[in-house]
Amino acid sequence: MSLRWVYGPVPSRRFGRSLGVSTIPFKTCNYSCVYCQLGRTINMTNRRREFFPKEELLEEIREGVKRAEEGIDYITFVGDGEPTLYTPLEYLIDGVKEAYSFPVSVITNGSLFYSPLVREEVSGADVISPTVDTAVEMTWKKINRPHRDLVFEEVLEGLLSLRDEYSGEIWVEVMLVDGLNDSEEELQALKEYFGLLKPERVYINIPIRPPAESWVRPPSPEALFNAHRLLNGLEITALESGEFVLQGDDPIGGILRILLRHPMREEQIESTLKSWGVEDARAVMEVMKMGGAMVPVEYRGRTYYLPGRVRREKKAMG
Repeated sequence: MSLRWVYGPVPSRRFGRSLGVSTIPFKTCNYSCVYCQLGRTINMTNRRREFFPKEELLEEIREGVKRAEEGIDYITFVGDGEPTLYTPLEYLIDGVKEAYSFPVSVITNGSLFYSPLVREEVSGADVISPTVDTAVEMTWKKINRPHRDLVFEEVLEGLLSLRDEYSGEIWVEVMLVDGLNDSEEELQALKEYFGLLKPERVYINIPIRPPAESWVRPPSPEALFNAHRLLNGLEITALESGEFVLQGDDPIGGILRILLRHPMREEQIESTLKSWGVEDARAVMEVMKMGGAMVPVEYRGRTYYLPGRVRREKKAMG
């Protein structure tokens, strides 16, 4: 059985060894964040629907769990865009919870929780991890570049409604970008909002992988320290570590499935291929590059590989 929507487990700085489930076609989202590791949004939409047959997706999850054996800490619905755009999300979460004891997480931009239906659909998850980069509307438009139908106040109020109704844990992620949301005023506004939201955890992140826009930079050490001080945040700014697990019989196809959702460093691809028994991993990587299946990008002194279909500027990002 070839897996199209399930990948990993991959090492996650929040969820350990995470079996990923993508419910959304590549870069289908209602945001186009300037820092997104998958590049600019290709299909900007706020319309929810069943992009893939739910029965087939649940069967793939079962197969992914079987192949991963015991190496799973979380089953994570993350998508190649915004996973809550997928209408049968509740069906998948319930199916996983009925079959397994693994905790379930949903990584989301948090934009759709103004809908009572969406809040109900994710209620079975153990952890919901929304991104909240700012509590200032103008900054939201600059950094997240939302769909025109989204209303900022509704997004923030929707998350507060989720807090009131949801019995699981909320782990907020804040992605700090130099000159956009790292000022004292921005952080104070977030602190005030988080005082209302009361998340169990606040993760502070910076762009460690190549972003959608080449001008995106991490904040200064001083701004990062200030964010931790004001938001009482947990740091996930270090590079992730741990093994990637390839699903299926084709190591090249397995690498490409991961790259569509998770850019990998050069040394990660090489070690993953070698662990699969590929003797000359470098030669295989060269074939993948020459064929355009993956593209190297230099970012902050490291070489990352992205799927060839990602939209981004071709020049290296320093």
